[in-house]
Amino acid sequence: MSTQSDTHFVFTSKKKDGGKIEIPYAGVKTIEYGQNVSRRVVTAVVVSPLALFSKRRAHFLTITYTDSSGAEQAAVFELGKNIVRTTLAVLQSRSGKEIEYQDEEARKAGFGR
Repeated sequence: MSTQSDTHFVFTSKKKDGGKIEIPYAGVKTIEYGQNVSRRVVTAVVVSPLALFSKRRAHFLTITYTDSSGAEQAAVFELGKNIVRTTLAVLQSRSGKEIEYQDEEARKAGFGR
């Protein structure tokens, strides 16, 4: 995932046959950020029941946009926790669109407000 371009948000798959998605900032319609929290049940069963007290928090970014051919598109990305704030700030700044948060916990994680 790259935000280095001033005109496009770029995602390149690491898979051998994977492709590349370029989302023009000017074509962004909405940006939504949310989290999915789950307990580590498999780890608790296999390793230790204490793992039930820990949570895994997945961070999801959904972008709806118009591509270069004028077609409406949507893309969902899972972000690493260390790049959430930076990615959201760059997307908001370059696209001019406000971030929509799924809930208050997502808002806190996104910008800490």
